[in-house]
Amino acid sequence: MSLRFRLVAVIAILLAAAIAAGGAIAGLSARAQVRAEMHGAMAAARDILHDAVDREADQPQPDFVASLVRSFNGQRHLVAWGLDAHGRALAHSQPMAGGAGAPGWFRALIGPESVTERVILAAPAALAGTEINVATDPTNEIDEVWRQTSQNFLLLMFFCVSACVAVYLIAGNALARFSAFGKALAAVGEGRYDTALAEQGPPEFVALARGFNRMAARLSDYETRTRALNEQILTLQAEERAEIARDLHDEVGPHLFAIKVDADDIPNLSDQGHSEAVRERVVAIRESAGRIQKHVRAILRQLRPSVALDLGLEAAVTDLVAFWRKRCPSIRFEVACELGDGPLGRRCEDVAYRVIQESLCNAIRHGLPEVIAVTLSRSSDGGLVISVADNGGGFEGPPSAGTAGLSGMSERVRVLGGELEISSGDDGGVCTRASLPADLGLRLGHDQRPHH
Repeated sequence: MSLRFRLVAVIAILLAAAIAAGGAIAGLSARAQVRAEMHGAMAAARDILHDAVDREADQPQPDFVASLVRSFNGQRHLVAWGLDAHGRALAHSQPMAGGAGAPGWFRALIGPESVTERVILAAPAALAGTEINVATDPTNEIDEVWRQTSQNFLLLMFFCVSACVAVYLIAGNALARFSAFGKALAAVGEGRYDTALAEQGPPEFVALARGFNRMAARLSDYETRTRALNEQILTLQAEERAEIARDLHDEVGPHLFAIKVDADDIPNLSDQGHSEAVRERVVAIRESAGRIQKHVRAILRQLRPSVALDLGLEAAVTDLVAFWRKRCPSIRFEVACELGDGPLGRRCEDVAYRVIQESLCNAIRHGLPEVIAVTLSRSSDGGLVISVADNGGGFEGPPSAGTAGLSGMSERVRVLGGELEISSGDDGGVCTRASLPADLGLRLGHDQRPHH
């Protein structure tokens, strides 16, 4: 059963219970009312009957009994009749005609037992033994109560049906909004973040729609950023692969070729008995292999900064600068690290290393600088401040957030609760400045640097 019908059913059950309780109370009240009416009518009839008999006791008229009985004609609650000494009927009153009769079960429910008042005349001799009887007749009173009860019941039923219909319509309208909200959530769950709810209706639904629309907009923004970051990651991967390929070709390739040449010469030299020349070729092969090994380690440090960070952020930055200093001897690198003794945390160090790595790469590729200054320091509140500044050509206008590398760097800093600022001075050059919170390393996890 749907929630809509459940609400209507619950309300209908409550109304039915209220009607039943009200009907029981009304029945008890009606029964007491009928009994009171019958008691009052009988008290009045008893007074009338005895007064008439006392008044006519000395010289009663021949039609005294019939006249007294007829005086009760048209009564709503009483009926009278007269009997002679032999039990034959002398007269019988005609009660007031009733309307629609009440059903038998209703009469049995609230109707009291009839009460009869009997007077037997002793004198004069002609009327001796004559009976005059007056009895209560609750029929008209019960019929009147039944009419009132029926009208009230019909009015109450109309109200209950109207209330159920109103609840059905109102619940349908409210649940329709919830249904729309559920469909919108399902759409968002399927990745359709452009879904929006109409901000109209009751204040509660307006607030709900606004919150949903803000959530969907933020999810759409996150999806856009994630897609852009994925594209940038692919671009960076392609660039890194191309750079690794160039390094392997320029640095490792010649040494491997030299090793091959030296190795090819060794058999000939050995056959000819030139042991000294063989020894020289072996030494040359050893030197080439050492250079290859050193260069491969440098590449691994670039690919896996966590390995470089095992000895601390300052050592990793120094090693990174040494890597670029060797490849760009025309650029003067200035490094200043004042990290103090407080812990930073591995996540914080990794973000700082990535910011410096990306900033150095951008400066060397695009700025053609003469000097690059790298500064690491602690702020007044204990936070980490990173600065990479060069005196290269700079850039025109503000830096594009969609540039490959810049968005990734900004995202790393933002996720950790820090701030990133990239600016270019009037005299050229670019300064990349990042700040990370003081408690970042402690909040994101313990330092996981292995102990040697």
